Amino acid sequence: MASADVEIPKQYKAAVYDAPGKISTKIETLDTPEPGPGEVLIKLTHSGVCHSDLGIMENSVATPPPLRAHPLWRALPAPIQPGQIGGHEGVGVVAKMGPATERAVVKVGQRVGVKWVAGTCGSCPPCLEGHDALCHTVKISGYYTPGTFQQYVVSQADYVTPIPDNLKSEDAALASRGMAMRVIGIDAGSKEKLVRECGAGHFIDVTKHDDKSIGEEVVKTADSLGASAVIV
Repeated sequence: MASADVEIPKQYKAAVYDAPGKISTKIETLDTPEPGPGEVLIKLTHSGVCHSDLGIMENSVATPPPLRAHPLWRALPAPIQPGQIGGHEGVGVVAKMGPATERAVVKVGQRVGVKWVAGTCGSCPPCLEGHDALCHTVKISGYYTPGTFQQYVVSQADYVTPIPDNLKSEDAALASRGMAMRVIGIDAGSKEKLVRECGAGHFIDVTKHDDKSIGEEVVKTADSLGASAVIV
């Protein structure tokens, strides 16, 4: 069931990984999918970009240890294929409900989030024990399941996350904030606006510090605790 207030085009645009193994994407025009039983079609408005998206694009899952150092890649069984749509930090509006969604907690026009785990079976032993991320048939956004680097995405109705009215979509799309991490952006002062728009809650102008003082400023900004992680 669609809403008259949500216009659904016959085609839309998506950024696909056109050359897995390399840092390369291509904008393609695709037919808008129909949500199946238990699914919803979401018109995406925002998407975060995670370092794991880069790892999947570069097919780090196909790189043998020790070069494949991150434990996440050891859990992914196969490299992606050309045409994969990446992304797993999306926010949008439900545009259409598929069949058998009468009891879904979301409805047309509601803002929802799409995350790393896009769907589970709900009936295998891990799911029944509350460990749904270990589902035997888990669907992962951006890895053999179309992700959030596109204008529309189909997702499991009972697995999308309703977004509270008091939370901005651009904030909801950032997984780092969702994990309660405070982001400190470090760059030239001319880029402060861009860095903050990308999710940084604090900014340090690298041109105003030397190697020693910039470290001291990070510690000071992080309440004398230092940084939990660094992304370059």
